Amino acid sequence: MINTLAGALNRKGASFVEKLLNNEVIITEKLDTYRIQFEKIGNELVFFKKDNTPIGLTERVLNDVWEDALVELPILLEKVKLPTNVRFGLYYTPCERPLRIPYANIPKYILTDMTRRENNKVVENYDYNEVSQWSGLLCMGRPPVIFKGRLNEIQKKVLLDYDTKQYGDKELSFTKMIEKVLGATYSKENIIEGIIIQSK
Repeated sequence: MINTLAGALNRKGASFVEKLLNNEVIITEKLDTYRIQFEKIGNELVFFKKDNTPIGLTERVLNDVWEDALVELPILLEKVKLPTNVRFGLYYTPCERPLRIPYANIPKYILTDMTRRENNKVVENYDYNEVSQWSGLLCMGRPPVIFKGRLNEIQKKVLLDYDTKQYGDKELSFTKMIEKVLGATYSKENIIEGIIIQSK
């Protein structure tokens, strides 16, 4: 997994990054909150931490951070026909300040991604539109979009310059830079955790 544009430049090269940013993109806000995943296996909902390890009884005893979700989600999803071999990933915000950044007026559950798996290996990533449709079926928030479309040359340059530490306006925070080049953030907070760029 490549976490930054600078990392993509180093590992994949300039042509990869250029192709990534020249396509139509969807840029979502990365929220500073808990992440949880679930998958229907047999007749059970199995829950996973963000590192893809199952949340078992030991984890539940040692850490109650997921407890609300583990109790609530099976009830909310009881009548939904979930596909097999598909793992649903979501942001889980049980309180206003789950980690470092406070959030007001965001859904408790936001569906962020879906992956189809075979032998526990990802074989397909669902695109934004499919995830958005499923979020409606599951009565969850949709992925937090900041920008959708084709980036102009200024936007591409600012994103690359910022990530490679060549951005000229040192006084501008990351959040203010994002607001300046892409528009308002999803959470409307003064600071954001980061952004996720999705491209075909």
